[in-house]
Amino acid sequence: MKAYIIHGWDYTPDQNWYPWLAQELEREGIPTVVPAMPDPAKPTIDAWVQKLNEILPAPDPSVVLVGHSIGCQAIMRYLAGLPPTAKVGTIIMVAPWLVLTNLEDEETEQIAAPWLNSDIDFEAVRDKCGQVYCFFSADDPFVPVENADLFLRNLNAHTIVEENKGHYTADEGVTEVKMVRDFLLTEIESPIG
Repeated sequence: MKAYIIHGWDYTPDQNWYPWLAQELEREGIPTVVPAMPDPAKPTIDAWVQKLNEILPAPDPSVVLVGHSIGCQAIMRYLAGLPPTAKVGTIIMVAPWLVLTNLEDEETEQIAAPWLNSDIDFEAVRDKCGQVYCFFSADDPFVPVENADLFLRNLNAHTIVEENKGHYTADEGVTEVKMVRDFLLTEIESPIG
């Protein structure tokens, strides 16, 4: 088993809960990589999907993918573009989105627009992975909780809505994601799908 944690927009691998989760998984004997994604302040679909293809050119069911925010979008688009026979294991998405609110300014809206407005082949994503877990916070300022229904409908994801986690960032006091760790370790020990 090997895990990859894909960080969020305008973040780096050493921020938020990424180092904590990597350490927790390593402690359980799961090698974990938190790659630095390209130009995180101005993420583009092509660059982020290309980076995932570089680090995971031939994934297999032993691969576990964890994403945060735009990292979840990158994971889905990467999976959709893989050959039909390619498969990964569990996918965990923290604050994933198909709809956003409260974008701060015009530049932010321009960066988000391609991610929001270009289709994702959800059937291809479903075909490439095992279980999908999505974690949302009821008070997320950017990801409205309606996204939980969208991920349930489009990916048949197990959706969990937590309280008081905001957008799951250190700025909001979230430096550990214990429920995410627990779901991930349970899934690895006794896979459902």
